[in-house]
Amino acid sequence: MCIALCNPPVCTFEEIAQHPFDLIFLDLLLGVDNGLDYIPQIVRDNPWTRIIVITAIASVDFALEAMKRGATDYLTKPFEVPQVILVTQSVARRRQLEQRVQTLQAELAALDGTTDFQTATPSMMQVVETARQVSRSQANLLIRGERGTGKGRLARAVHAWSDQAAGPFAAVICRHESADELEIELFGAAVNLSMPGPASGLGAAQSGSVPFCDKGILLLEEVGQLPMRLQPRLVQLLEDREYERQDESGRRPSDVRIIATTTTDLRSAVAQGTFREDLLLALDVIAIEIPPLRKRP
Repeated sequence: MCIALCNPPVCTFEEIAQHPFDLIFLDLLLGVDNGLDYIPQIVRDNPWTRIIVITAIASVDFALEAMKRGATDYLTKPFEVPQVILVTQSVARRRQLEQRVQTLQAELAALDGTTDFQTATPSMMQVVETARQVSRSQANLLIRGERGTGKGRLARAVHAWSDQAAGPFAAVICRHESADELEIELFGAAVNLSMPGPASGLGAAQSGSVPFCDKGILLLEEVGQLPMRLQPRLVQLLEDREYERQDESGRRPSDVRIIATTTTDLRSAVAQGTFREDLLLALDVIAIEIPPLRKRP
């Protein structure tokens, strides 16, 4: 990630216009100038840039004004190194997610659903037609099939055909070594900055795919591998349209459509006690079974 410190002579505004910085720390004490006035110019020259304002003024009104002009967060002076690390990690996670979504959107733009799923197999033709029909629904969708049958590609086509095509799309693989990391990737985390020294003002919050995909579609790949302790959180999202960030009290509303894929027999997983029955019922509103490749000459 490319970072700039914006306080002459560290970095000039001409350099910012010429280089694709991901993160800029902007000190508001720029001689006789007010750094707030430069935020719109920086955002215009490099819209991907995230700006962290550095100031000795700690007030809610000031924070709101900085956010309205395009800042992401702010640090009050004097601040500690751990606070800088936390806010930088938060921006890095968000930037990675944005880059991933940008790549997926480019793939979708090049995807012609009809051409991509050309087939002479009647069962696959029915799958494509069903996917087109359910794309106009807001209901959650479960796509079952063997590995390599095109479950993820079909999910992306559903997004391209749906009313949410203009909304965000992201994919999360539920098969993960760390349940904690997967929880943050899904729901985000409120970063606790309660430590000796001043707080960072707005507080950096690690972005999650659920809030990012609000009014869009979130693809959960291999949902049968979702850790048991996270399954109630997903049930809450599907049934109540609400979620909680890690280490944060209080629920947040969510308007995200879930498409889940699985190679696992979820009914058998329920019988074995590795998958919740209420989660299966919430996911299995509309189901599509993709035929294996050996049956699709």
